[in-house]
Amino acid sequence: WDAETTSQAKVGELVGLRDMREDDNPWMTGVIKWMECRPKEGLFCGVELLSMETLTCEIDAVVSRELNHTLPIKGLMLPDVEGLREDPVLILPLYIFIPGDDINVKHGDTNENVTLSTLDECLGSFAHFNFKTAKEAEGVAVKDEFADLWGTL
Repeated sequence: WDAETTSQAKVGELVGLRDMREDDNPWMTGVIKWMECRPKEGLFCGVELLSMETLTCEIDAVVSRELNHTLPIKGLMLPDVEGLREDPVLILPLYIFIPGDDINVKHGDTNENVTLSTLDECLGSFAHFNFKTAKEAEGVAVKDEFADLWGTL
């Protein structure tokens, strides 16, 4: 950060990153992990890259419980990354959603019913949720019933 004004950035905040050398470079998503102000050099930040691609989404319904917040709530969907993260994740505001919530997620022209499975990390100013789609959850239930059948045979 090399400017006359002070930075409003904080450790734990979500940031958008982009290589500015070309106009068509995509935006990436990261989180600030550390900050250091060096005299006569400026502010330096360490950023953990969360995803090379980011989709915007909206949560427009919570099916499993009553929510004391106005909907829709905006969030981000980070797609799976081969070798890094097998499943996509949702980045949502802190302290609104909990694991087990059944929610309706709208991204692009798609509406999906998903269940928030685990709160992977609270990295500061947001929650990082793994989730299962309704179709995936049905598949798990079928597998479990089949596994139970073997014990009775």
